[in-house]
Amino acid sequence: MESSSLHDATTASAFGIAMATLAARRKHDIMIYARDLNVVQVINETHRSPRVVLHFTLLPNIRATTSVREAVADAKMVIVWTISHDKAAPG
Repeated sequence: MESSSLHDATTASAFGIAMATLAARRKHDIMIYARDLNVVQVINETHRSPRVVLHFTLLPNIRATTSVREAVADAKMVIVWTISHDKAAPG
């Protein structure tokens, strides 16, 4: 199967990593959006997520960026979701 340009534009949450991994296993190039530059650097340099399952190695076709524009550039599909309100704010 040829690699295609499917981008996962989301935070690097557990759900985001799971969705990115599923798409990457199907030979898609994945771009994850994260606000935290440290998270992006760790994902790109070590192929691991510093916030999700550290012993799990991400596939090489998963990359991360702090730029929403870069995350969705030239994408054939963008997967976006938001966290539930009970996770968004304390109380």
